[in-house]
Amino acid sequence: MKFKKIFSKKNCLLAIIIFTCIYLYFFLNQIINNLPDVRKIKNIQLRSPVKIFYNNQKLSIQFNIHEYHPITIKNFPKKLIQTFLIVEDSNFYIHHGFDLKGIIRAISNMIISGHISQGASTITQQLARNFFLSSEKNIIRKIKEILLAIKIENFFSKKEILELYLNKICLGENCYGVSEAAKKYFNKTLNQLTLSETAILAGLPKNPFIYNPIKSIKKTKKRRDIILKRMLYKNIISKKEYNIAKKTIILNNSHYKLIHIKDN
Repeated sequence: MKFKKIFSKKNCLLAIIIFTCIYLYFFLNQIINNLPDVRKIKNIQLRSPVKIFYNNQKLSIQFNIHEYHPITIKNFPKKLIQTFLIVEDSNFYIHHGFDLKGIIRAISNMIISGHISQGASTITQQLARNFFLSSEKNIIRKIKEILLAIKIENFFSKKEILELYLNKICLGENCYGVSEAAKKYFNKTLNQLTLSETAILAGLPKNPFIYNPIKSIKKTKKRRDIILKRMLYKNIISKKEYNIAKKTIILNNSHYKLIHIKDN
């Protein structure tokens, strides 16, 4: 009788729960102890210097293809910041590194679709993923991404995180940061960008290799129009501004020559 009581369903379930909690504790503890120092993100070099050797021995020339000049958050246009936030992380100033609702939504989509999507990552998680993790999609990497995001939030203020993101996010065509992307795609400074161009840049993080105007005007326009509609919905722009921006023809600065491209 005592033997049956010890191995009752209730006790077995309790034992499984305790064992699972212990396992998760050691599992997460091991991951946390092996996480990189997130404070190094400020000093991460976006491009390595180009080195040219003579006879594979003597260094002949060394130079950087692009000189990196970070921009302070106060020098980013207000509309550009607002647009990136509503597109990439509308709860940026509320969460502590990860968005629980977004994760639950992503899990639901994964169950329905049967595969892991790239969604549900906050701006902080994107920083963690882009600079410390591989592009492989699995549960372990997602856990590391969330833990790194929490560490980043502990070490940096929201203003610093947003500034790092806007300066260092990959936006395709070997562009890092919004300012560099504005020069690459439109040959403009940030303050010269139109609403249409601002929407295009804000749409790039989803997939900078598909939605950039050098690769595909048609896909870029489709993505831009979605962003403009969201800007209107969030009262960042007026109905008049929306209509004008939506009708704006996309200009593409390819190979440093401004080309007028009509959408077919």
